[in-house]
Amino acid sequence: MFHPYCRPPQWSHSLGPGGRLTQLHGNLPQSPFGPLRNTWAPALHSGQHSSSGQAQPGLFNTPHDPFSPRSSQPRQGSDRPTFDRSIFTSSNARMRDAWMGTPWQDRPSAAGPTRRRNKARISKPLRRHETVVVKLVDDVDPALVEGDDGHWFCDTHVPLDEISFNGRLSLEDKIVVREMSRQRLEKGVRDAMAEQDAAMERNATHQAESAKRWAERDAKLEERERQKEAERLRAEELRRQREVAEIDRLHKERIAREQAKREEEKLREAARREEEKRREAARRRLEEERRAAREAKRQADERERQRQEKARQEAQREAQQRENELRRLQEEARNQQAAFDSRVKEFSKIYEEKWKCLRSNVPLPELVSFNQFPWPFLDDVQDLTDITEERIGLFIFHPLREEMNGKTVKERIRAEFLKWHPDKLERIVLNKVRPGDHKDVLEIGRIIIEHLVEMSGKA
Repeated sequence: MFHPYCRPPQWSHSLGPGGRLTQLHGNLPQSPFGPLRNTWAPALHSGQHSSSGQAQPGLFNTPHDPFSPRSSQPRQGSDRPTFDRSIFTSSNARMRDAWMGTPWQDRPSAAGPTRRRNKARISKPLRRHETVVVKLVDDVDPALVEGDDGHWFCDTHVPLDEISFNGRLSLEDKIVVREMSRQRLEKGVRDAMAEQDAAMERNATHQAESAKRWAERDAKLEERERQKEAERLRAEELRRQREVAEIDRLHKERIAREQAKREEEKLREAARREEEKRREAARRRLEEERRAAREAKRQADERERQRQEKARQEAQREAQQRENELRRLQEEARNQQAAFDSRVKEFSKIYEEKWKCLRSNVPLPELVSFNQFPWPFLDDVQDLTDITEERIGLFIFHPLREEMNGKTVKERIRAEFLKWHPDKLERIVLNKVRPGDHKDVLEIGRIIIEHLVEMSGKA
């Protein structure tokens, strides 16, 4: 029997061109499989049936089959059907029109009594648990699909003129539903029996093939055993032949050893006599060699003494030459250092005088060329990579710069900063340099400033 608060739900396979499947509780459209969605969704979406002989959850063989009797116990709380307590009025007619399959805008216009009758029919409220149903379509096996809005759809499309929008399921419809359920159950049983027969046939074939493989393996094992026995007999015969040959060989070797021993005794005696003769000759030869060695050693000692005396004299002569050469090189180094110191003093003096002229407001007789410009390094440079921090520091911190005596490292670096500052270089100094050399002077000045910044950070 059915629950007293819930009339048995009625189902429709198709509703309108969209193939919509809807159940109405009261005046609220509901998804017919809402409470069963988690159980039915895999089977309904897959579209496949099991061949194991057991009924799979589906439309007609599930414990929640809408056509099977339900418990008579009253539902509690959220188990009751969902419904809207408000009545279905003309303000909500669009929802009902969408369910009825007739768009609100596409209805044929009517005037007067027809319009009022239609409005009254649409605005008529439904009872609390009244269900609006449509007639099932015969010979249809719907493939249900859940839409984005929670409703369920089927792929079949039935013309609108073949659909009844009112009334309960007729007896013929109920018979069709029960027949479809019975056919589905029978199909599951037939599939299970066919799968069982195929499994039995596969098992029999597997057993026959297994017996055949075992027989072939037993035959191979017997053949292998026969071959092993034949190999063992052949090996035994070969072993016996090797033993006979080994005994014969040992006998011959014993006879040969005895003969060799007798020959060896004869040879040993002859060798002993020969050895005595050799030792006597060796003793006489050794005595002669000792006398010759003593004479040779005496002569060698004399030659070594003469060689050492000559080497000592040669070493004394070379030492005197090295000492003379060292004194000459030291004298040259002192002269070169004196010349270098004099050149550094002169270069530093000219460097400061040139910068005074360049930084003063007095105009020069002629513009300064690139080669005449005062650069802060003593050696000539070939390219920009030769302008290093070591070259600049060698000149800036040189102790012979008389004008920088008594100044600290930071004070010397600051003095060079004032000379090579880019703003002063462009505003004052470049006016006294040839225009063609402006770019080169600025580039070298930028490199010098970078090195001065690095030296200032280390100071």
